[in-house]
Amino acid sequence: MTLPFSYVSDRYDRRLVLSLNSLGIALMYSWMVFTARLPGVIPITTMLVGPFFTLLGGGDCVLLSTVAAVVTEISSDQLQR
Repeated sequence: MTLPFSYVSDRYDRRLVLSLNSLGIALMYSWMVFTARLPGVIPITTMLVGPFFTLLGGGDCVLLSTVAAVVTEISSDQLQR
C-alpha cells in the first residue's frame, strides 16, 4: 500500500494521505469498540473486519513513510534530517 499512497502523496497532497490514514485507523478502532459494546447484537467475530478499514489509509507503513517525507521536505540540511 505504500507505493500507491506515495504516488497519491506526490501527485496531490500529503494532507490527503495523512487524512485517509487517520480516518482508516479511527474507523478500525471505532468498529472494534462498537462491536465489543454490542456482543448480543453483533457477533464478536465481526471484529476481524476492523483491520480492513486500515486499507483505506494504508496503515502504519504509509503513516511512517509520509511522516519521513514531510520531515525530509522541511529540513534542508542533511544533518538536520
